[in-house]
Amino acid sequence: MSNFGSVIWAPLTRKEDETPHTCKLKVFWKTIRAWSDADVADYCAAVPRLAEASRLSGRRFTCEDFALELLSLFASSRGLPVKLVDGVREYRNIGYLRS
Repeated sequence: MSNFGSVIWAPLTRKEDETPHTCKLKVFWKTIRAWSDADVADYCAAVPRLAEASRLSGRRFTCEDFALELLSLFASSRGLPVKLVDGVREYRNIGYLRS
């Protein structure tokens, strides 16, 4: 996806603040929609193909990294959200979903 590894600027203050602060965020991909039941089924069907493509790439992975690689490849190609929690921190891609 062309947005993979983009950098965006995010305002951190209220609109009425005349001297807003901004932070720089690394965005791996933009979330453009939520997961549907069809996405989950498509992911299950795509895992063997994604796994073989990753194996043929010659890259080496730990078991955990391999699972995250497959999930990230699929989710980023469709603009789907991913959130990981390790007990200390929460990691997620930036969401652009409109409620």
